[in-house]
Amino acid sequence: ARAPGDDTADSTTTAPAAGGATTLDINTIPAARVFLDGVDTGRRTPIRGLVVTPGRHVVELRVGDTSHRYPVVASPGESVRLFRVLPTD
Repeated sequence: ARAPGDDTADSTTTAPAAGGATTLDINTIPAARVFLDGVDTGRRTPIRGLVVTPGRHVVELRVGDTSHRYPVVASPGESVRLFRVLPTD
């Protein structure tokens, strides 16, 4: 895991979402299984336009037996983009 504040290869950005929906765009290297608020989305990265409720969420990215959790906050109508380079063992 990276130290807090070490985001040299990671980024989280926000922008208005198309159509006013609140969405997440999630991408990782390598590809990861995506869980949102503890629930398996059944999807792997990359994911575009995952509709969520506005507010705080926890995105969990799993590669094999390794799990990485990232908090995100999405305002109404916002598109949050989460990109992470995940450590591999």
